[in-house]
Amino acid sequence: MLYDNEEKVKDLLAGSLFLGGGGGGSPEEGYERAMSALKKGDVELISLSELHRRNPEGRGYVVTFAGVGSPAAEEAYYSDQVYPRITELLGRCLDGPVIGVIPCEIGASSSFEPFIPAALLGVPVIDAPCDGRAHPLGTMGSLGLECCGDHTVQAAAGGREGTASYLEIFTEGTIKSTASL
Repeated sequence: MLYDNEEKVKDLLAGSLFLGGGGGGSPEEGYERAMSALKKGDVELISLSELHRRNPEGRGYVVTFAGVGSPAAEEAYYSDQVYPRITELLGRCLDGPVIGVIPCEIGASSSFEPFIPAALLGVPVIDAPCDGRAHPLGTMGSLGLECCGDHTVQAAAGGREGTASYLEIFTEGTIKSTASL
């Protein structure tokens, strides 16, 4: 389904708020992020079976986008401006195309985390949240990938740019070795 207007965004927001059980961030932030994404490009939500239909060889990467941290933290700051930088960091090391993005969990804000990257990259959001709910440890929400020992790439940016609170991080390794970062 193409999310190309405010009514569709509000419907997804209501469903995400309900299915998230009240977790997954603020409805206002989710709405603002979705509307910001629509200004950058189209946002399409598709199923896993549709992804397979479009890409039967299974070549490419599906990337999880998530806001991490407590909104109650004193220095909490989150901006839509970090998405281009995060996609740039990821693009430096991937040996194939990003074919879709997924949220970390269902929630009023978290369901919309991949919307801006999807619009920027021109790829769909896949209806397959990686862990269904927030987890305090990366290994708990890794789709079981920590058991495979496979190589992962993680990129993050956040804080107020131009201040001491701004941080970028890029890690490569197994989920077990990079999760605590």
